[in-house]
Amino acid sequence: MDIIANYGLKTDLHIHSYMSAHKDKEKVKDNTFQNLNVLVEKLEENQVNICAITDHDIFSYELYQSLKEQENKDNCIMKVFPGIEFSVNFETKTKNKTIHIITIFDDSNYKKVQLIEKILKPINGKPKYDVEQAFSEEKYISILKDIGLDTVMIAHQKGSLSSTQKSKKNDVSALGQEKLNEFLFSDYFEAYEFRNKKNELFNKKYIFDNELNTKMRMITGSDCHQWSVYPKEDETSTSEYALTYIKCLPCFKGLVMAITDSRRIKHTRSFFNPSEIKLDNISIQIRDRNYNIPLSPGINVIIGDNSVGKSLLLHTINDNRKIKSRTVKNGYKKYLEEQNMKIHTTISENDLFRFDAQGEIRKQFAEGELKASEVLNPFFPTEKSPKLYRNLVDDELQRFYAAIQMKFEFDQNVMQLQSFKLDCKDNVSQSITFIDNIKAHKDNDYQNVIEKINELSGQLSQLKKNNILDPSDIKEIEKMRLVLVKMYGKYSQKHQELQDENKKMNVVKTTIKNFRTEYIRHNTDEQKLRSAFLVNIDTSINNIVNTIKTQQKVLDYKFELAQRLIPPNEANVDQYKFISKLNIDEISSEYLKKTLRRVLKKGKTLSTMKITQENLRNMILHYPEDATTPLDALRNKICSILDEDFKPKHSIIKNNMDVYKELSDGFNARIYFSLLSGESKNKGIYIIDQPEDHISPIAIKNYLLDQFKTMGEMRQILMVTHNPQFIVNLDVDNVIFMYIDNANSLQILSGALEYENESYKILEIVAENIEGGLSTIERRMKRYEKGL
Repeated sequence: MDIIANYGLKTDLHIHSYMSAHKDKEKVKDNTFQNLNVLVEKLEENQVNICAITDHDIFSYELYQSLKEQENKDNCIMKVFPGIEFSVNFETKTKNKTIHIITIFDDSNYKKVQLIEKILKPINGKPKYDVEQAFSEEKYISILKDIGLDTVMIAHQKGSLSSTQKSKKNDVSALGQEKLNEFLFSDYFEAYEFRNKKNELFNKKYIFDNELNTKMRMITGSDCHQWSVYPKEDETSTSEYALTYIKCLPCFKGLVMAITDSRRIKHTRSFFNPSEIKLDNISIQIRDRNYNIPLSPGINVIIGDNSVGKSLLLHTINDNRKIKSRTVKNGYKKYLEEQNMKIHTTISENDLFRFDAQGEIRKQFAEGELKASEVLNPFFPTEKSPKLYRNLVDDELQRFYAAIQMKFEFDQNVMQLQSFKLDCKDNVSQSITFIDNIKAHKDNDYQNVIEKINELSGQLSQLKKNNILDPSDIKEIEKMRLVLVKMYGKYSQKHQELQDENKKMNVVKTTIKNFRTEYIRHNTDEQKLRSAFLVNIDTSINNIVNTIKTQQKVLDYKFELAQRLIPPNEANVDQYKFISKLNIDEISSEYLKKTLRRVLKKGKTLSTMKITQENLRNMILHYPEDATTPLDALRNKICSILDEDFKPKHSIIKNNMDVYKELSDGFNARIYFSLLSGESKNKGIYIIDQPEDHISPIAIKNYLLDQFKTMGEMRQILMVTHNPQFIVNLDVDNVIFMYIDNANSLQILSGALEYENESYKILEIVAENIEGGLSTIERRMKRYEKGL
């Protein structure tokens, strides 16, 4: 048998044989000794690891022993328990009712197991009931005491707990809510059995709604009456059966530990995070003895007296990265030499989630060295990128600014319209007239398009590198990127052609200008006047044309930005929701209007049809004297608002309220462990030395145990502790006990809480070496005088 449980064992503790014929008649007629191989084949087919034949109020030692022999054969069956399905009559306020209780016995004392059949020996093939077709509660308890074995009691509950219909016969809920509550809050039963997979969801909801997570453990049983159709109840059964997995060693103590902790019971085999980083074992050499201590993927605790090297072990496997004191390092080195001890296992820094050394957290909180931001920041999801939304806003604003600029250009063109003296002489010009009407092409639009294409292409290249993308999606992204590359080449070429044409035009303009300058030197006054007249005529015509063209482009611009929500990035961590978002939640035309109103004086409105530079200057709130132009001042003020609005922001939501500031101001050890338990983003092993140093015993019981159980399902934990709650009530997966023997030599024992062999029992080690360990174990294990 393994010494720790690394996976769940498929379990069925409710199977009937022909011994139930006094109640089930023909249904069980084929479930005989001769057909036991049929059951074994079906158990093997369904990979059942732990099982029990539990007949109605009767027991066959021979049948039990025959099935138990399969434990030693090459199959999946690891453990066969002796058991009985008792019919027990309970008193209620209205009338007595009978329920069925699957009762599993400790098999460690085979002589007492043999006596079960004798104690329950039937008369004429029928059980010795003391009430009609059942045992009274008193008789049932008396039988258990006569048998004298520890038991696990599982109450029959085939119907859904939340059902409003009449409870099914023999279900515990048939006794009424008051009696059910009495059983729940007295821990009368270790678990409650259901069969139909459809009821699983309803039962879980009932348990959650009534806050019964620790009180009501649900386990399935096939209630198989025909072995040939296992795991069906019989050949007429149509309900879907969900086999139960329990995390334990295949022994009675393991069954007790599993059945009394709901986290050890699942309907899937996985109890640990299969993708998490973990150590499989710790390799240690002490003198001439080699220890290869197996580790659970869950919670491993190291216990023992002070000064036996528990903290040393944690620091050494962490390659002493946490030790700053030379004195401590020298002390550890000396101890290793004295014990002739070598620790061969180390954890790489990349495989470590966190290491909280002894007293470190308490010291940091007490002395204010631990900043909330340092601990909180790793829990936030990726920062929300403002780029997409900011680009949409900026593009809309550029069109708005262009509309204002167009109005200003119109005003400028109107101002450039000028008067001049008209020469009416009808004579032929005796000089050459130079008309400067060559205008360079504007290339801003091309530049903007090229920049956008380049930006999109770069974003697609980055997106391709994301590991979560399917290969087919990567191909599609590459296709889009290649389209953009082609467009980039196309518009870059057009841009270059436009720039080349502008260069040519500039050469022509420069040549004409130089020639005109030289020519004018030799002109007569009359020629100069005539040339000036013609130039003025041409200039006026161009100005009038440009003014009309510009006027046609002046428009009453209205924002047309579609509403777009900005969803936050969220990460759930325990009871908190960590949120990365922006200072704004959406963009829209209304958002732009509000932004514009924030930079204008109260009551001022801006119309792109009527605005002038002077008007704009007078409208802007707190106009900056160093502004180049009013439009630049408007741009800069709006840009400052946008910069603030599009900044990333953090929130922590609990019960629909933002508690970021509250957590930051009142950060303490309890919140610290709460966050660690919910952390799933960062991988690695968590090492902690004596967590009980950081929080009160009451808080350990009420909060910390549940948080560590959650953490143990997500990642491997290595812990040193002296607190029994962190061992027994935490229901750890592995205990490593270090002690000095009579020869002053270090020894190491390990195993799951339920593990025992001829040399040691882990629960006894905890009881004898941890202060308060015995009482903690007794409270956990107490049931009809169950012992260690």
